[in-house]
This record gives sequence, structure tokens and C-alpha cells, in this order.
Amino acid sequence: MMSLATIQDMNLDRVKEARENDKRPMEISEAEFRTDLSTVQEGGNPSIIRHIPNLGDPDLIIDILPEYELVESLFVDKGGLGLWDSGGPALSIGGFIEKGLELTKEHGTLHWMLGSEGQFQIYIFALRKLVD
Repeated sequence: MMSLATIQDMNLDRVKEARENDKRPMEISEAEFRTDLSTVQEGGNPSIIRHIPNLGDPDLIIDILPEYELVESLFVDKGGLGLWDSGGPALSIGGFIEKGLELTKEHGTLHWMLGSEGQFQIYIFALRKLVD
């Protein structure tokens, strides 16, 4: 099991890497969420979550993301053992995809980033781009 200090150091490393490499949140459309939802419903592995960049602690990265506004933060089980039932307070992978689809229907295409990662769960942040 990771210590709190280890988790904090990992998140600080992600922030540093994001700043050095000018990383930005990933745009995901409603169609992409629909495709992943179908894949999971058919027993396959989702692909979206593997490509979302981890930018670290959002409180520390927000200064380099002034063109984004937080829409919602989602607490997600990253173990992947239960695609539909995480068995706890975190969303399962399937639950994240369903919520992502719901949010994109409501807000249009959103931008996504991973952050505040622990050993078993991770926060995934939905952001709206304010300017192009």
C-alpha cells in the first residue's frame, strides 16, 4: 500500500511534468463515450480512460489552465476489476463512461484530465474550454 507522502509526491511529479511538457486536458466527444459504452456493454475493455492525461493535483495545475472551467470531478475506481460495480463509493469504469456520456449530452464536448491519483482510485475532472 502506498503512503500518503508517496501519493502526494506522485501527484507533484505529474504537475511538474504537465508544466514542463505543456500538457492539456483531452477533448472527448459524446460519440467517443458512446463507442466506449458499447464496447464495455459487450464485455470489451474501454479505451478512453487509458488516454486521458494525468496532470496531477488540480489545485496546483489550475494556474496553467486558465482557459478551462471545472464542470465536475468524478471519483473513479482504477482497479478495473468491476466494470459496472466498484463495490464502494467510487464509480466503476462503466459508471464513469455513463457519467461522461451524460455530461457531454448536457454540456457538449468536454475536456478531461486525471489528477489526485491514489493506489486504487483516481479523480477524473471534466472541464469546459472557455476560449479556443
